Amino acid sequence: YTILKNKGIKTIDIMVATHPDEDHIGGLSGALNYSSVDTVLSPVTSHDTKTFNSLSKYVSKQGKNFTVPKAGDVYNLGSARINIIGPINNSSDSNNQSIVLKVTYGSTSFVFTGDAEEEEESSILKKFKGLECDVLKVAHHGSNSSTSNAWLKATKPTYVVIPVGKNSYGHPTQNTIDKLT
Repeated sequence: YTILKNKGIKTIDIMVATHPDEDHIGGLSGALNYSSVDTVLSPVTSHDTKTFNSLSKYVSKQGKNFTVPKAGDVYNLGSARINIIGPINNSSDSNNQSIVLKVTYGSTSFVFTGDAEEEEESSILKKFKGLECDVLKVAHHGSNSSTSNAWLKATKPTYVVIPVGKNSYGHPTQNTIDKLT
């Protein structure tokens, strides 16, 4: 909310709720309280948590519905192209239901992974080629459950970003840091 307000951004073209975990959608309601949205991508349309129900309320308040994208869908955002590359399979594990995106802007590309784990990485690798990217958002805060060697070989990132704060899970793990190094 604060960044949108400081930048004077009143409209969000595409909002991505990668999956319903609070640490991935917790700030989206505040953003929708300030700005309007055109499209809200989410892997689910309902989830029984206070955070998701709040997000759903703000989406509905704007007369919008969640759009559940399928792997292979493409969205254009200005001159950027957003390819949905996951999730591939339905899973009871919300991490493996994460929306995974490859965003290409000019000659620069990014892969955003949500909390997709090795199982989902493997499914994506079987379905898609051309996953090389300049910037990889490392999945699941650098946990041991993600960022397989096969995934790194396929994405070949120049840079990686690990969104993580102080936590009791030990993220990012030394194993993940070693693979990235």
